[in-house]
Amino acid sequence: MNRTKRKALFLSLMASTAFLAMPAASAFAADNVDFLGEVMVTARKRAERADEVPISMSVVSGDKLAEQAIANLENLAPTVPNFHLGVAVAGSDQFMMRGVGSGVNAGFEQAVGTVIDGFFFGRSRYGRSSFMDIERVEILKGPQGALIGKNTSAGVINITTRKPTAEFSAYLSSTYEFEGDEGYTLEGAVSGPLSEKVRARGAFRYDNKDGVMRNLLNNQSEPKFDDFSGRLSIDADLTETLNALLTYQYGDMNHTGRNREFSHCSAASATLLAGLGSPEDCTLNRTRANLLRINGVLTDEVNDTTFHTVGLTLNWKLDQMTITSLTGYSQYRSHDLWDSDLIIRDDNVNDFREKYHQWTQELRATSNGNEHLDYIVGIYLQKTKQRDDWAVTVNVPALPAFLRGTRVIDANQTAETAAAFAQVDWHVTLQVNVSVGGRYTYEKKDFYHDMHSAALWTKSPTVVFPGGPLATTHLIDADRSEENFSPNAVVQWKMNEDTMFYASASRGFKGGGYDFQNFFNQATAENTIEYAGEKSTSFEAGTKITFAEKRAHLNLTVFTTKFKDLQVSALTESGDFAVGNAGAARTSGVEADLKWRPVDDLMLTFAGAYLDAHYTSFADAPCFAGQTALQGCVGNVQDLSGHSMQFAPDWTFSANAEYTIHMGDGFLLTPAGTVYYSAKKYLTLDLDPLLIQKSYTKFDARLTFTKEDAPWSIAVIGRNLGDKLTSGFGNRFGTAGGGTDYFRFVDPPRSIAVQARFNF
Repeated sequence: MNRTKRKALFLSLMASTAFLAMPAASAFAADNVDFLGEVMVTARKRAERADEVPISMSVVSGDKLAEQAIANLENLAPTVPNFHLGVAVAGSDQFMMRGVGSGVNAGFEQAVGTVIDGFFFGRSRYGRSSFMDIERVEILKGPQGALIGKNTSAGVINITTRKPTAEFSAYLSSTYEFEGDEGYTLEGAVSGPLSEKVRARGAFRYDNKDGVMRNLLNNQSEPKFDDFSGRLSIDADLTETLNALLTYQYGDMNHTGRNREFSHCSAASATLLAGLGSPEDCTLNRTRANLLRINGVLTDEVNDTTFHTVGLTLNWKLDQMTITSLTGYSQYRSHDLWDSDLIIRDDNVNDFREKYHQWTQELRATSNGNEHLDYIVGIYLQKTKQRDDWAVTVNVPALPAFLRGTRVIDANQTAETAAAFAQVDWHVTLQVNVSVGGRYTYEKKDFYHDMHSAALWTKSPTVVFPGGPLATTHLIDADRSEENFSPNAVVQWKMNEDTMFYASASRGFKGGGYDFQNFFNQATAENTIEYAGEKSTSFEAGTKITFAEKRAHLNLTVFTTKFKDLQVSALTESGDFAVGNAGAARTSGVEADLKWRPVDDLMLTFAGAYLDAHYTSFADAPCFAGQTALQGCVGNVQDLSGHSMQFAPDWTFSANAEYTIHMGDGFLLTPAGTVYYSAKKYLTLDLDPLLIQKSYTKFDARLTFTKEDAPWSIAVIGRNLGDKLTSGFGNRFGTAGGGTDYFRFVDPPRSIAVQARFNF
């Protein structure tokens, strides 16, 4: 879309906004009935109405997640415009917001941070856990550096779980999926008082699924899921003004097999596969023909994670302010074991293990509400320890025995962060509010990276043949520190009770670090293993309007964000991942959310976005495989300045309709349908034409049967009913057959499930 068209679109949207903002004279409106329900959020570290917060956000309630059988962030992402989650390997899933996120590398911090009950989690592994007993999910778009902190240069996922209640309540939900991920899910919670001043809540979730991809060698479905999560929360009134909330959560995720398959084979690899008698057809069709072998012994590909988190939140309410302390500890252990080349031999096997520990402490003071001035001020401390143990075994039969072996990486990093933040809200008049804030952050990282060669299927260092594929070694012992100030400023104008306009400017920051997956020699590693921090500057304007006699609500946002030293990773000609900083990038666009209840029993929602995300300076981007000089590849690099970014479709939208039918005798039947669309997008940074996800439209539906005031409900749920074949991540790789091959991770197919829920 050219600038003239974008300008016309912007002006038309603003004109529509002005029309909607006109006051509606109606005796019915004077009753001040809220037909849409009040939505409270904590996007700015205090409870506020969503329609009063000057941030572009999408809010999904826990009830909606359960009703639509949305199990995790991966399921949620396709339904939220300008949000993408791609599950990758080696602990480096990609969270993308408005076309920007973190690349594939275990050393990367996240550009889209995750906050759960006020505690910040910077690793993508935490995003793999299932939604369990959730109150709501807030997806905040754009930099949130001032209040939430570093590693939020593109946005934040703010998750709130359900808390203990003063009265007894409980529920049990069971979902059986008989098409798609065949299997079942059990979820439940119990909440209530232990005494007059102490309340508790326990919740659990168990998923047992067979997988969506057929392995042609054993006729099994993959990946199989066997996941369990549990949470215990205790909420206590220590005094009349001091409250304590202690939460412990445990998770154990065991995945066997992969939803990863060939999407394209070179002629040489096709010949090799045929010679091995493999039924692999090198076509993206939810089938694969691969069994992992380690030293000739068949074993399962695995992707396992076990985590523990503990959080203590203290709230001390004084006359003028509330002092809040959040003390948190979390740790996980993960194990990824996979066959890199998808060949039915043990040519190339990856064994990746990661241990991660995180301690956090936040102390803040928040005003309790003042006629003229509100504030929040605080400090934040964090310490993390990360250890990665990665063994890559090369056992290609064509190589002589003395050239085969295992390449081992032992990476250790300790990071310490200290920050101070503040925000002041000046209520200039009853209608005008000005907010100014900022965060100063200091971060230090100590890093150790040992890459050595080992004998085949071992990790013991050994001398290998000079010049062979495993002869490269290095030992890096380094440290780095950096500081950053991320300010923000917002002006709000409340035109009337139902209409608010705002304009904001903000900066975000993502810490620099080290390439945990650097496979280069000593000299090259010393020059390439470190990358700089990433900075973003965003300008945003928007409005939030309630209209149609309080039966409709519209959020409209226009934005532009500039990124400097964007952190990226991409495959090189040698087949290794290179990590570094792109020059600069810009994302601009329009986002709209509409909720409308035209009559009491019908709810309509719409969310859409237009996005223009491109590199403004990236002269040394890697070439895609086979790219010629005529196509722009010179000296193994291409200039992507002015070109689109990966995972950045121009248009995305979702729409939902839900209608309740009164059947008599209090029985209710509620059909609902959702459609969501994404324009085409590149899956890799080098814009490889063989790794484009074409535009698609998907449909979900639900039919719920219950009775008024009844504690039970039964539903039939369908997702991706058109059975669209799509993928959220892919890349190229080399096999023993020679040439370049491509793989993709396949998204879930059509699924149909039956769900029963009982509230006690």
